[in-house]
Amino acid sequence: MKEANRVTTSALVACLLFFGFQAERSYPGDGRLTPETVVSRHLQSIGSAELLARAQSRVFIGATKVRFHQGSLGELSGLGQFASEGRKLGMLFRYDGQDYRGEHFAFDGKDVTVGRFLPGKISILAEFVNRFDELMKQGLLGGALSLAWPLRNPEEIRRRLKYDEAKLGGRPVHALEYRAKGNLADFKILMFFEPETFRHIRTEYRLHISAAITGVFAIGTDKPDTYYVLSEEFANFKEVDGLTLPHRYTIGYSSEGQARTFLAYWTIDAEQWQHNGNIDPLMFTAGDVGSY
Repeated sequence: MKEANRVTTSALVACLLFFGFQAERSYPGDGRLTPETVVSRHLQSIGSAELLARAQSRVFIGATKVRFHQGSLGELSGLGQFASEGRKLGMLFRYDGQDYRGEHFAFDGKDVTVGRFLPGKISILAEFVNRFDELMKQGLLGGALSLAWPLRNPEEIRRRLKYDEAKLGGRPVHALEYRAKGNLADFKILMFFEPETFRHIRTEYRLHISAAITGVFAIGTDKPDTYYVLSEEFANFKEVDGLTLPHRYTIGYSSEGQARTFLAYWTIDAEQWQHNGNIDPLMFTAGDVGSY
């Protein structure tokens, strides 16, 4: 098992890697689909309304892997867990690294907390999730795996959606732009769906902060703007208790600009599932990941 080691990399290389994965979007403007149609078909792709309503809680565990590409370099493996109950959400990624024990993102229905990968230390990703806690409070993080997924309540969010056509990896997909509120108001949020099945396969959260806004300048210097991208990818769809859900979940995080360049991916492959079981309350309150 490799330990994550710091490496020095140019911002240009990071930018190429970072932006190379973004979706190529096109806007035909033919009005063939509406956001309401995409959301309706998406929910049907998961399961019947009865089965969707029956699931009051969800837990899965499985193997997890983190891959550091920029800012650090290396790969670690471990055990991950995902838990959702009502508006509550918990994600736990545990690894055996001496310098990095993993991540825990938690929302107890009121407050968001993030785990410390070492005592007193939180990661760059955890800092981002903690700063923009509406990712969890608005039910966005976790996509359709979360029971708080806003698309489960289309009447409440239909005015926040705009339909576009797009391409991912060169293939056409459906895209919904989601106009979030709170501390996500400045984000560009795009959700992508398979053209035939309408399964939700990716969400991108993009934030551009101008150096002129931050005001962090030294006289005679030209500071770059800062770009953040959080992505979620959903794959390997299989049926669980009558619901078709992704069994591979990947979080990607990239930052480039005034701070150090960073790029990494966290993946969990679900192996064991349970609906409507008891969930340890500690899943919804984060602490020191290494102490679990």
